[in-house]
Amino acid sequence: MAITYFGSASTPADGGSQAGPTVAVAPPASMQVGDLVVMVSQQRVNATGAPMNVLATGGQTWNTLGQIEDDAAHIAFRVFWCLFDGTWTANPSVSVGSVTLPLSVVMHVFRPTSTDMLWAIDVAQAQAAFDAPELETESVLLDSRTTAHASTVTLGFWTTADARAWLSMSGSGWSAFTPAQYENKLANYQTSTYGRNIRTTVGVIDQVGQRQQSPLAGGRWGMVTWYEEAPSAGQPITRRRGGVPGTVPGGQRIGRGW
Repeated sequence: MAITYFGSASTPADGGSQAGPTVAVAPPASMQVGDLVVMVSQQRVNATGAPMNVLATGGQTWNTLGQIEDDAAHIAFRVFWCLFDGTWTANPSVSVGSVTLPLSVVMHVFRPTSTDMLWAIDVAQAQAAFDAPELETESVLLDSRTTAHASTVTLGFWTTADARAWLSMSGSGWSAFTPAQYENKLANYQTSTYGRNIRTTVGVIDQVGQRQQSPLAGGRWGMVTWYEEAPSAGQPITRRRGGVPGTVPGGQRIGRGW
């Protein structure tokens, strides 16, 4: 069995307009306990970006990766993730304090092979700037990486401080999302696009590339890999099944938050 992609959501929708300082996103319907929820927030930066943080948790316990900021490229992004406990108490939101520049939040959800699985980072967040391609036929490439665990999902993404359409993805094992990109057309615009790679064995993840539609722009990319693992007997697990405490094999209690 393999991890599976479940669904995505965003605010704004591709081609919409959304300003900060706070943006909420409605999660995909019919999620189940144990799903991996990843939110990526992107902020348009004119001088210095403000810290992006989860404001409304939706009843989940979120892990926060380091904010990536490129003032020269007018881009800042941050990755948040959690193990879904089975119940949303509200739509989760991201806030940047009082900044009212374009702010986008994209959510991707992945399903484990079993609801008893836990999630953790397999390969840490990587990121780098990329230059504008010279031609539409040139791909913007992300680095390859090697997983440490057998059952993993890798999320790669590209961000620009412009409205950009992305044409196609290349790279063995990589799949594109629908829509192909998430454009926020407020004021000066910003765009992000994503790819996923799911593995069932330890190994090298191939480089992934995306092609832009003219006019071409530079930006910044990011990549993170998660793995699923079965809880060991006696390992504390703090989450809920559909909001109701329960147990997992080995007798561990399941509480809320992880």
